[in-house]
Amino acid sequence: MVAENENIFVDEAELMKKPWVRVDDTYWGCIVRSYSGTHSFNNILRGTCGFVGLVLVFTALGFWLLPGSLLTSDVAVMKFLSSSSLCISGLLFLWFASQETRREVHIDRARSEIREALRNSRGNAFMLRRYAFEDIGSVFIERPSYEGGPSRLLLRYRNTSQVISIAVADESKLVALRDRLAKDILGVSKPASAISPAAAAGKKPRRFKVQSPSRVM
Repeated sequence: MVAENENIFVDEAELMKKPWVRVDDTYWGCIVRSYSGTHSFNNILRGTCGFVGLVLVFTALGFWLLPGSLLTSDVAVMKFLSSSSLCISGLLFLWFASQETRREVHIDRARSEIREALRNSRGNAFMLRRYAFEDIGSVFIERPSYEGGPSRLLLRYRNTSQVISIAVADESKLVALRDRLAKDILGVSKPASAISPAAAAGKKPRRFKVQSPSRVM
């Protein structure tokens, strides 16, 4: 179910023109999805894998097209093994390049934790990292470094300089989400700009072990 009462949506036609953020409510909390409108590391990685995959496949075909030594039985076996290995590797790279993934953040009130995950085009989500609510020191909006740029909604990990990016969009679309996360995570209803990190951490922080990517429902 989509949180229609949150004023943080844009029309479908505008999704690829500027940064957007969307919140989907679930029975355990909500899922925050955001798109910055710029080429992310994931897109660069997919493009690189696609290029490498094509190079490997064409190299495998080149073994049989380019003139070489006589096709004795030993040479034919070597060419077959080499080209097969390159072709399989190239197809794997091409398959990975075709798997579009988007980052999303799960705000789980039932487990009192935050999860960073990647969801592929088939709808499967894989967890990257997770944090306990009590490890979050503050919720705040970082204004853009240049005029007209998007703002970022961030969570501060404990009282350190480490931050967790939640969404990128115009500041007006992040205010309602900031206040909601401040209430859900920190248990406060006043604006996050007035929240003291020390006051927000009422208990001794409990560390969650950072796990390697694993599949989540």
